[in-house]
Amino acid sequence: MAAINSREGMKGLSMYFKRDYRHDNTIFRGDFEAEVIQKRTIIQKERIHLRFKAYEHERTSALSYSMDCSVSLAVTMLLIQR
Repeated sequence: MAAINSREGMKGLSMYFKRDYRHDNTIFRGDFEAEVIQKRTIIQKERIHLRFKAYEHERTSALSYSMDCSVSLAVTMLLIQR
């Protein structure tokens, strides 16, 4: 998954970080007052099925924890960000 490896992608998502997130050697500081991602504002046109390797799932779950959302919503945001 190329989007989670992109520093620019993480910079774009950093406005949603409620907790600290470590991306390689960079730590993005979380802000508890950060904007909340609402699923209903994201347009869903079709359903896709993805398979992740274990380490990719761990990285996306860490990202979802820092954004205070579900793993599926974090992956959706990564796909939109790309």
